Amino acid sequence: MCYTENDSLLAYVINFSMSLILFVKSNDNHAKVLSLFFLFVGQMQIFDYIFWKNQYCNQINNITTKLAIIFNHLQPIIFILLQYIYKFELSQISIITIIIYSIASVSYTYNGLNNVNCTLPNNKIIDWKWNKQEYSSFYYFIFLMSLSISSFNFTNTNIQYMSVIINWISYFMATKTPILNYSIGRIWCYYASLIPLFLSIFIK
Repeated sequence: MCYTENDSLLAYVINFSMSLILFVKSNDNHAKVLSLFFLFVGQMQIFDYIFWKNQYCNQINNITTKLAIIFNHLQPIIFILLQYIYKFELSQISIITIIIYSIASVSYTYNGLNNVNCTLPNNKIIDWKWNKQEYSSFYYFIFLMSLSISSFNFTNTNIQYMSVIINWISYFMATKTPILNYSIGRIWCYYASLIPLFLSIFIK
């Protein structure tokens, strides 16, 4: 995701700090859900850092790859689970969508765990090969739709649309990462890390 190990580590520290601040400073359940969700998403940065520190297919890289695949694919499930924990009413369509996603995820994740042994740099970035398996476009579309539909479980309309927009920008930028220039790529690296800071301005 990031272009250097220092970027990965700094992005992780920013994500952790900003998510924690957002969680502590606000009594709004929207903020609680979003801060914990982006804290979970931010763990991908520490995986990236480990990949940079192990740029060959050793045991550490192999184990970290397996964990990264699982963490990556758990994100829509964690999102709706946090909404449930914080007493947001889950719409029927969001439940149906997450069930469909979970079924698809079992197969896609299983293939990733079996077919992707290590995660190594390629074209100046860490190459998440599990994102490029057969049917990846269909799978990650369901991934995105699950996050987007679940966003409407929030009760605040502004938060609903803000969450959807954040998800779509993230998806679009992720698909363009290999062809981004160095400067834009580094900005993208910090995108998820800075979202909690952005949210803390708008959620009291």
